[in-house]
Amino acid sequence: EEIGPSSIAGENLIRTLYPDGNIEETLEEIGPSSRHYNIAVRSLTSTFPQGRVKRVSKVINPFLKGMYELKKAEYQCRNGAVKEITLYHTTSQYKANDII
Repeated sequence: EEIGPSSIAGENLIRTLYPDGNIEETLEEIGPSSRHYNIAVRSLTSTFPQGRVKRVSKVINPFLKGMYELKKAEYQCRNGAVKEITLYHTTSQYKANDII
């Protein structure tokens, strides 16, 4: 297999985006004592007052995070700055695996 500039650039990009070498997606439970849990619950209950929060989980998908960082860098190059907004997604437990 021939190693050219594009494969070396690809390897460098992978090392940059995944410094710990982990490229598997994981699901992290966020406990009620966490600041992130409380922020998420407040945001969700203000939007869905009748809703009930059973659990707060964080999807860690290194591939999607890498794609996000690339797109963010592209916008920064074009516009000089970006404004990040935190959004939450609610779903049933039955659909959660399709999202991950």
